[in-house]
Amino acid sequence: MSTAIALCTCGCQPCVCTPPSQLGNASCLPAACLPRPTFFDGQVIGSADLNAVVDYARNQQALLARLLGGWGILGGLRVDSAPGLRNNKLASGNIAQLSNNPQIIAGTQVQVSPGVAIDAAGNRLVLCAPVTLDIAALAAQTPQAQLVTATCSQLLGPECVSPTVQITATQFFLVAELMESPARPVGRVNGPGSCDPVVGCQFSRTVEDVRFSLISALPDTYQFTGCADATGFSLPGVTLGTAGDASICRDEVFAFIDNVQAQLASICCSRPVVVLASVLLTRAPGSLAAGLPFVPQYLIVSDGYPCRKPTFQVGWFTKTWPNVICNNVTSSPIIGADTVVQTVGDNIRGPIVIDATTNDFFTINAIATAPLTAQLARPRLATSSLKVSFTASFTTSNLVSLRFRVLVDGIELAANGIPLLSRTIDPLLLQQVEIANIIPPSILGEARAHQVFVQVSMSGGVASAPPRVTFDPSQNDGASVVIQEIAG
Repeated sequence: MSTAIALCTCGCQPCVCTPPSQLGNASCLPAACLPRPTFFDGQVIGSADLNAVVDYARNQQALLARLLGGWGILGGLRVDSAPGLRNNKLASGNIAQLSNNPQIIAGTQVQVSPGVAIDAAGNRLVLCAPVTLDIAALAAQTPQAQLVTATCSQLLGPECVSPTVQITATQFFLVAELMESPARPVGRVNGPGSCDPVVGCQFSRTVEDVRFSLISALPDTYQFTGCADATGFSLPGVTLGTAGDASICRDEVFAFIDNVQAQLASICCSRPVVVLASVLLTRAPGSLAAGLPFVPQYLIVSDGYPCRKPTFQVGWFTKTWPNVICNNVTSSPIIGADTVVQTVGDNIRGPIVIDATTNDFFTINAIATAPLTAQLARPRLATSSLKVSFTASFTTSNLVSLRFRVLVDGIELAANGIPLLSRTIDPLLLQQVEIANIIPPSILGEARAHQVFVQVSMSGGVASAPPRVTFDPSQNDGASVVIQEIAG
């Protein structure tokens, strides 16, 4: 709340406008428990009654924003170099494609883009136009700045393009918070009663704006509370995901969430802020500033995790997080060991003839319809194995050798020490093949909906009589592939 006192031009000279009283701290639950105004015919209504309507509605909205959706950035409010200043990106890979940050700027000015956030008190922070800020000027107003010396990877993360470059810089956090300013003064007339207010003027509007500042440190619990000050909040001292029973694990996770939500509902936050970025002022950026002009101070901006916190729905959180935590439990009371969880297969859907002299592999059915393939309908359990089976009957001509290859997710597992998943067949002696084996989860990696497909290569024959192999389900069994998920 701005406490500036301004002269009014409301028909009364001179007059002094006093800012309206502040609303109670809605980040404390008792302060948000306001009575709902009620009106009746013939009631004498004053400014306190009308303001009570606004206060009640604001508090109800703040409670929902704070406890249902949660505080954080709804969108925008990105921190970038100010127009006209040169900069270098400091990230590589996907981060460099998704964001301009982290970056080093030849200068100390940044621009914050328009956007919306919700603070820990449930207030909406709305920035309608870009704002340019001088970080050096803000730093001069910030006490207890921290001087840090660390490598680029320690300060910005492993994606830093020069991870071993050492930097000495003053570190701050750029924060946004609600600022309310009185506006639109209007005249006030006196009434006939002896107790009516005297002629004067008052502000008739409150402008909600965003104030930007720097803070030198954040409490460890900031990502949960959204408060720049200590609140007494603490995470429960339990380890999740260790239960051998998936149902117990999920019950524990829901109890954990309920405990955290109860604490967040009861804390009092005297200074709710939304962190937009970590900013570091340095005079010696080393090779990070390669190609940039020399300036007295450089600014390093990083707005990734854990600085920025996007908002998300509690429903999404409670639906997704328990499954992530409990996906790796060692067993389940519902699915016993060695139980077939899901099965899927595919087979040749019509006659297919392959006739080419090549050492390369053809995907079976690729030259006719869709490839002979099988894919699990849903991700397997993390502890499950896959049983892979391929069978085929075929006729051949002008053939010297025939080789089948079975691949899981594009990888030939025979190269990983799994026998019998790749075998050479001599068609002069045998015109059918059966390949089967069980692949343990240690080789399968992450629990996904694995895909298996089959390829074939052959050699032999001459130009006038090329080698040929025919799969015909109408004359024999053709070819088929089956994969089964077997619970561990």
